[in-house]
Amino acid sequence: MSAVSKLKPGVLLLACFAAAVILIIGFQGTKTPSLRVGSSIRDPREYLSACGPRVPFCVRTLVSQPGGVYTHDASFVILGSRITSRVTVCRFDTNGTVLSIYSRRYWPIFHF
Repeated sequence: MSAVSKLKPGVLLLACFAAAVILIIGFQGTKTPSLRVGSSIRDPREYLSACGPRVPFCVRTLVSQPGGVYTHDASFVILGSRITSRVTVCRFDTNGTVLSIYSRRYWPIFHF
């Protein structure tokens, strides 16, 4: 008999439900900022620091670099471990027009 078949169905169902809740909160908390290439915003730093839903266990960092490049990192953290993270790099010109956007999600929890 396998270890899974020895578990009670209720315990397995509860574990699957908990995993689904963690994944849903992780996806919602690490959404990409709603920007498109060519759109203009007044203050990129203010916009990026205020964007995204505020959900529990989400940590956001914003780093600006010379030349109008901003790196926005939204991570979903439980007990000090990052579950999922989305890094978005936006490049703006001096007028606040979006020149380029690059976004990538990764799952640090799956890297052993």
